[in-house]
Amino acid sequence: MRYVVDAKYKFEPGATGKNEDLYQLLAYTTGLDVSEGMLVYAPSVSRARDSEVTVRHTDKCLRWRSVSLAVGFDAVDAALAVLADDIRQRIKDRECAKDFGAA
Repeated sequence: MRYVVDAKYKFEPGATGKNEDLYQLLAYTTGLDVSEGMLVYAPSVSRARDSEVTVRHTDKCLRWRSVSLAVGFDAVDAALAVLADDIRQRIKDRECAKDFGAA
């Protein structure tokens, strides 16, 4: 099973996934014919809200998470290990939360 992950070093406090980043991730998942992908943000200011959406009329689930780089190496390593475990579990479970664009 394949999974798309795109890392970004940009984010504003309190923001959610940015549209242009979500469109780019949608292009990656469509081009590689995978059902799910994740944006991983390394926010420069504060932790962003983690979330996910299913793109309406597709089988594509787009997720975004943040990993702070403002902590020590061991904490970053631990956060990335948790993220990797989450991805492995998602591949196994193939779940996603809600329709993209839904109220």
